[in-house]
Formats: sequence, C-alpha cells, structure tokens
Amino acid sequence: MLKEVVEEDCAGCHSRITDRFYLLAVDRQWHLGCLQCSECKLSLDTEVTCYSRHGNIYCKHDYYRYVSL
Repeated sequence: MLKEVVEEDCAGCHSRITDRFYLLAVDRQWHLGCLQCSECKLSLDTEVTCYSRHGNIYCKHDYYRYVSL
C-alpha cells in the first residue's frame, strides 16, 4: 500500500521539513539541527535521550537540574 508523503513543519524552526531524515521527539518532528535543549541550546541530534517538561526539551543535565528545584 502506498502512503502519501505528508510534509510537516519543524517544531524548532517552524519551517517545512523536506529532508529525507528528521527526528521525532515528544510527538513532534524536528530538523536534525533544530532539536536542542531549551536551557543550554545543546544540539540533541546525536544524544541518546532527551527529556521533556511542560512542552520544553532538555538535555539530561539541565532536566535533572530543573526537576530538582
């Protein structure tokens, strides 16, 4: 069965994703370079995990710092 390719907007830059590869995190699609920590801006495209809280994306370090407040 063929499926129609639906282009989505990147959750980071809000531009249309037309790349062959993209990231899917927190039920949103991201360009490879757009998924980054909301706090320190660390690019998360090569990280194994990322964390979400109240709609923001965090690296491991900032997430644990944030939830310990």
